Amino acid sequence: MSFSWLLHRACAGFAIAVFLTACSTRAPKPLPQPVLPDRFAVKHEIPDTLADAQGERRIRLADWWIAFGNTELDGLIAKALESSPDIRIAESRVTQAQARSDQARAGSLPTVTGVPQATLQAPKTSDVGTVSTGQAFTVYQGALKVDYRLDVWGEQSAIEESATLKVAQAKFDKANAVRVVTTNVTTAYINYLLLNDRLRVARETERVLGRMYEAVDGRFVNRDATILELEQQRSGLYALRATIPVIEQQREQLGSEIFGLVGAVPGSIKLSDKGLDALFLPSFNQEMPSAVVFRRPDVRAVEARLQAAGADVDVARARLMPSVDFSGQVGYASQALSALVNPQSLFLSAMSSMTLSLFDSGRRDSEVAFSKAVYEEMTETYLRTIYQATREIENSLNGLKNTQSQARSQDEAAQATRRAWDVVVKAYDIGAADVMTLLDAERAYYKMQEDYLRARMEHLRSFVTLCHALGGGVADGAVAVSLN
Repeated sequence: MSFSWLLHRACAGFAIAVFLTACSTRAPKPLPQPVLPDRFAVKHEIPDTLADAQGERRIRLADWWIAFGNTELDGLIAKALESSPDIRIAESRVTQAQARSDQARAGSLPTVTGVPQATLQAPKTSDVGTVSTGQAFTVYQGALKVDYRLDVWGEQSAIEESATLKVAQAKFDKANAVRVVTTNVTTAYINYLLLNDRLRVARETERVLGRMYEAVDGRFVNRDATILELEQQRSGLYALRATIPVIEQQREQLGSEIFGLVGAVPGSIKLSDKGLDALFLPSFNQEMPSAVVFRRPDVRAVEARLQAAGADVDVARARLMPSVDFSGQVGYASQALSALVNPQSLFLSAMSSMTLSLFDSGRRDSEVAFSKAVYEEMTETYLRTIYQATREIENSLNGLKNTQSQARSQDEAAQATRRAWDVVVKAYDIGAADVMTLLDAERAYYKMQEDYLRARMEHLRSFVTLCHALGGGVADGAVAVSLN
């Protein structure tokens, strides 16, 4: 039997093993189909693009915050996308998942190891086993060993697919982190602008009340006003002044929160003192298909987890079957180190084996049961996530419509109380109104201004909520990945 014949037989066996492994493919499990309406009940614009009132530009949902037309907000979000800790953590998890995927892919390839070896063997003995017939000798060996497990049952392909799907999940999770960060930064910035407006209204009212207090004090000196009127005016003035430090403190804390969201050191970014009027809000009036829910990265992440769980079930089932291993070794072996690489020292060995677990106390069966339970859990989680996302979109659409109506009504009320306040101030100056009427008008004006600012803030935030519910802040390519 020649060496070339053995080499050809070993190569043929290895080729058959590779062919059997290539034939072991798996079909992904079908996704559960949620029952969704064709379109949402409230009519609004389809979410792939946004247009401003003049129609001068169209803005993708991927960068929806540009619709506000505020360069300071654009800069904050650009900084957040670059330095946000949450996004950086998500990027690290993508790298981790990719490393695991590469590791799983390497498991489908043969393992080649070098085997340098020196073996000291005892002297030969006689047939009786007591008489030595020679001296101990050393055998030197240098060889390459190839180990390969045939993927007959599809275990390795399922492992690779599961790892690949987990990479996709990590990428979707990163896209969702971008979506959450952009929403949080925009919401915090809107709240910051609200505090600027509240502080402006409080200071303007303080100046008016201060002038009124000086007028009452002058009238008191001239005995045209009572001590009760003077103290009531003083009480209203200082009660208002007490709210100003509270608003300033809230603004400082919110500024620090914004710095943390964008990954900046406190004080490294100077925020302006603009109010809510610095944000432009476009209006929408068009139907939206319910299938837009599948654009959300959190839905796609759960979908990837579900399909990975299906692959894990196949892995557990394949491990119930016998494992088929192939091992080959080629190299040189000689008792003399100087003759190690001589042609007559060359050797080749090949071996295949099948291993079947006969008793493991039900460990592998339990692993199959566990994988099936995880898959069933992820199926329910997938459906729940879709239905929850659908409800969020529906609620945000209704919220945008209702807050817009509320903001308009509050605007009318605020203008009416402002006009009433101006009338009472003039009437008090000529003695046609008492101090109680003045204080009542002041309190109504201040409260109505606060209510209007909050209503406008809620309207702006409802737009943010809608974009968040639609999966805004995520590039189209990040959610267009096919998992089949």
